[in-house]
Amino acid sequence: MTQSEVHSAETYLVNQVARIADVTVRTLHYYEEIGLLVPAARSEAGYRLYDVANLDRLRQIRVGRELGLSLEEIRRSLDEAGFDRKSTLLRQRRQLIETAAVTTATIEAIDRALKFLDRGESGGVRGATGDCRDAVQPGGSAACRNGHHVDKDRPIRFAPGIGGCVLSLIPPLSATVRDTSPRSGP
Repeated sequence: MTQSEVHSAETYLVNQVARIADVTVRTLHYYEEIGLLVPAARSEAGYRLYDVANLDRLRQIRVGRELGLSLEEIRRSLDEAGFDRKSTLLRQRRQLIETAAVTTATIEAIDRALKFLDRGESGGVRGATGDCRDAVQPGGSAACRNGHHVDKDRPIRFAPGIGGCVLSLIPPLSATVRDTSPRSGP
């Protein structure tokens, strides 16, 4: 197919595709750089021209990104005949279940901290000295004195009104949250 035939068929410029797919022009340029989404042709002036097949492939890329797949996994799923889509989706499902469990635990911890704050503001938890050691979770090694979280003799000051004991109700996320950020590209 010649460039004029492609241009006469239903084609879209890069900014039109970006608007249609709700991605940035830079993302489309990057996808072209890595060979993930190559425009159908270029106009005589050098503009990228995308066709309906490109739009469908971009839709599939977007679905893969929403599922948390890396760009390489997406490329392989679209281009390699022997790619095991089922095992990839099952793995992604397991990861999403783990993420949901961490999110649920974090929400519960935040709810406990909010309840503590509500009781503290009404005077139900803190004593006259502001001591809130009873708010630290059982078995915890931290102590809380007057808004300072004390851990191994290193006081940490928090924003006014937020005591270390409140923050100690929230479990350390670094141990439970897995990196789900994209591994490459925009």
